[in-house]
Amino acid sequence: MSKKLLRVNFDQLDTCIKNQVWLNIILEDGSVYFVKPVKHIANILKVQNKMGRKMNVLLTQIDEIWADVKVS
Repeated sequence: MSKKLLRVNFDQLDTCIKNQVWLNIILEDGSVYFVKPVKHIANILKVQNKMGRKMNVLLTQIDEIWADVKVS
């Protein structure tokens, strides 16, 4: 199976949290994180990386969000 990247909007984050989708988050400073969203409160997104470390990201700092989707 191959994968493709789909762009995720901020209003789709709650669905990604519920389905535990891994995301590529690109911040305004150019850094990229491969994370799973844990919680979305107001303008803060709490995420967890593959190592289990958690961090808070302000939605105003996020430039783009992409999700890996399996294509059959």
